[in-house]
Amino acid sequence: MQRIDKEHLKHPAKGVVGMTDYLLEDGIKVGTRRVRRLMREMGIEVLERAISKYGVPEIINSDQGRQFSSKEWTAACAAYSDMKVSMDGRGRAKDRSASRRVALGSSKNIWIERFWKTIKYEYIYILPDDTGSELYHGISKFVDDYNHHRRHQGINHMVPGKIYLKEVA
Repeated sequence: MQRIDKEHLKHPAKGVVGMTDYLLEDGIKVGTRRVRRLMREMGIEVLERAISKYGVPEIINSDQGRQFSSKEWTAACAAYSDMKVSMDGRGRAKDRSASRRVALGSSKNIWIERFWKTIKYEYIYILPDDTGSELYHGISKFVDDYNHHRRHQGINHMVPGKIYLKEVA
């Protein structure tokens, strides 16, 4: 699963068939059914880890891929009755009503969804690190810049860290 995870970070659009081809080219004998199962299990594992660490989100957004419409995924999501599941994009940062909720501060899940998209496309995908330590330090630097130096359009071009510090004080 670690090989799939690492390759998925490099090439997030690579689906089951592409991942199977990658593993086969790398000398690992697998079939699409096994790769599909492993990718589904990885998604559920990430969901459970995130919920145990950060709590149940208001809404979880996913695409309509097989791993997110499987019995296993829907059962894992159903275990958290407070969490709504969306596959149609409603409640995402691109949704106008969701953007208004963000401005009012009532839907923190949208912020994290947007943040992960930003960090993946502005750092991880274009500046791949060679080691876990480099990745850790690079992401730490990116998050610091993102929170304490970068102006954000959604909050009237203000810096989030400055807003947070005003609210805490």
